[in-house]
Amino acid sequence: MLPKDERGDGFENTGNYVFSFGYLVRDYVEEPVIPGRLRIQEEELDGGRYNKFRDFDLELIPYPALAACEGHTGIYSASECTFTPQSRPSEIPEFDANFLDTFQGGQGLSVQLLKMEYRTATAAGSIKITDESGMKNLAFKMYDTAIAMALNNA
Repeated sequence: MLPKDERGDGFENTGNYVFSFGYLVRDYVEEPVIPGRLRIQEEELDGGRYNKFRDFDLELIPYPALAACEGHTGIYSASECTFTPQSRPSEIPEFDANFLDTFQGGQGLSVQLLKMEYRTATAAGSIKITDESGMKNLAFKMYDTAIAMALNNA
């Protein structure tokens, strides 16, 4: 998409001129309701007092076991928090997954590793998020897909 006279001809000038561009196009159209879909979608998950996971959307694809999660938080003083959804599909099994997110603190863009533990001991279930990056900070934006590791409760 970039005219030849505006791009570099070799790698020797990449410090001063961009030699390539990339555009990623994403469709943000609302997805249809699909019967049997293993999904929790809520405006806000409650983690107690001021701890909220907003615009939460979690979907589990059983085979292969993938979990897709998106949403954002503003928790600046904790390394873990447990959230309670209002309800959940009973077919969602317990699982663990590791997600990457955009950390919302400090200067510039940084990436944070989070562990999610989904448990079904209560009717609504629970979602525990733990900071695995050592920052003691759960202020992030998440939009990631990860392998869901099923628990063996034998």
